[in-house]
Amino acid sequence: MEIHDDNTAVEGIKEKSRPAYIKAWAKFRLFQENSVEFETRIPTEQEFLIYFRHLRTEKGMASSTMWTTYSMINSTIKGKYGSSLKFFPRITSLLKSYDTDIKHKADIFSTDEVQIFVNNKALSGSYWLVRKVVVVLAFFGGLRHCESMNLVLERFSSTKEGVYVMHERAKQRSDKQNSKFLIPRATAESDTDYAGIVESYLSQVKDDLGKYTGMIFICC
Repeated sequence: MEIHDDNTAVEGIKEKSRPAYIKAWAKFRLFQENSVEFETRIPTEQEFLIYFRHLRTEKGMASSTMWTTYSMINSTIKGKYGSSLKFFPRITSLLKSYDTDIKHKADIFSTDEVQIFVNNKALSGSYWLVRKVVVVLAFFGGLRHCESMNLVLERFSSTKEGVYVMHERAKQRSDKQNSKFLIPRATAESDTDYAGIVESYLSQVKDDLGKYTGMIFICC
């Protein structure tokens, strides 16, 4: 069996993609204590298995990323040894067992946490104002990132209850396309004027920047 050096092994891969393949193979070699032997022999199935278990159990690598790594290493050993990982069926069986990832939901900020943040007087100025507004809008509207970024100035209206916001739901939402929510003013139950914070920001955007229409966060 003719064995090529690592650079020659990736010659059949598109030039712009080669660095990623070289890096994936280098990480595998670095993990192996006897990697110097790979210039005279192909790694064993057991060596590959130990590496992929390491990626999953110790590195917490997602299954999709593991399959990508498998593909890059497989292409590299094809060029280096003229062989393929398909001859090691236990590897694919192992990766298939990892196909269902456990998705962790992000923690949700409590009302108290939001209140502490927006009432923090040390966090003042335009830099912190826009961040407080992002938090307030996302919290009261239950907005996703894309929905927050698509909010437009002309769909904000101030009333005695607070600031009403009309927005368009993301396409993947199952509920109605358009929605409306209220940013409340201070009440007997809460002395935080969330609406005032939003109005302060809108005033700066309109008066200081002369913007009355369009996306509220792009124009700032």
